[in-house]
Amino acid sequence: MTRCPVCDGRLRPDDAWCGQCLADLRPPPVPRPAAPAAPARRDTGDPAPATTGPVPGTAAASGTVDPDAAGRLVDEWAARLAASERGAGLPALAGVTRARGGRAGLAAGAAVAVLAVLVLLMTVGGALL
Repeated sequence: MTRCPVCDGRLRPDDAWCGQCLADLRPPPVPRPAAPAAPARRDTGDPAPATTGPVPGTAAASGTVDPDAAGRLVDEWAARLAASERGAGLPALAGVTRARGGRAGLAAGAAVAVLAVLVLLMTVGGALL
């Protein structure tokens, strides 16, 4: 048996990860060669292809992150996600779960239902034994 180079745990010969410390035992990936430069394009009147570089004025282009702008962006996308998921799931429960009391009532009802099922199962199991 071989040993892990990090924690000295036992390993099988075909292990890719150490089961004790989760060290990656695979060989490092071989770097790919850089892609050749694209040939020059003639102006044919067609629109230019989309670029893959950073957008000017963004954090990726400038190398800095404005905390206020990042916070606004997070808030905007959270609002979009919330708006897209409104009413999803069980439509009948959507109105109930909007209010705090509705959620508490729904949770209490679910707990009572689970307890009733457990009592029923224990009663049937006791009658059979």
